[in-house]
Amino acid sequence: MDNKIIEKKIYKPIKTHILWNYEEKVNLPRLEIKHVKQGKKDCVPCCLAMLTGTDKTEFYDIDSCNPIEWSQRLKKYKMKLAFCNYEFRQLYDYHEQLQKGTYLVGILKGDDIGMFNGTANKHLIIIQDGYIYDSFVNCIYPIKLINSLYEQNFVNRLYRVVDNSYPHEI
Repeated sequence: MDNKIIEKKIYKPIKTHILWNYEEKVNLPRLEIKHVKQGKKDCVPCCLAMLTGTDKTEFYDIDSCNPIEWSQRLKKYKMKLAFCNYEFRQLYDYHEQLQKGTYLVGILKGDDIGMFNGTANKHLIIIQDGYIYDSFVNCIYPIKLINSLYEQNFVNRLYRVVDNSYPHEI
C-alpha cells in the first residue's frame, strides 16, 4: 500500500460576504448592557438578561437550544432576533461588519474535530457597537482584540437584535 500524504484543503471565506443589509432601518436604540457573570452553563439566560436589563433567573426556564423561543421572550422587552446572512467561519472574519448594531452570536470553542462531532464547547456572546459582552468573563472587550481572545472560535449562530416593528425575525 502506498502511503501518500493527503493535503488538507482549507476553506477560504469570501471577504465580501455581507452579514446584514445595513441600508435597512432598525429602530432599536442602543441598549445599556450591564455585564452579567454566568454560572455553570447559563450563558443563554445571562445574554438575554444583559439585553433586557433583567435578572438572569427570569430566563432560567428557557430552552437554551431554541432561538425562536429566545426571540419570543425578547418581544416582551420590545425587541426580537433576526437572522444574519452568515457562514460557518471564524468569528474574526466578521469583526469589521460587527462594528455597528447589536448581535447575539453563538460560537463554538474547541479544536477542529470537536466542532463537527458535537464535543465542542458552545457559547453565546453579545456584540454591540464594536464591543464584546461575554458572560463567561468578567469584563467587556473591544472587538479589535477578537483575534487574540477568540482565535479558535467559529460562528455557528448569528442574529441581529432588532425592534418589534422590524419586518423580519427568526
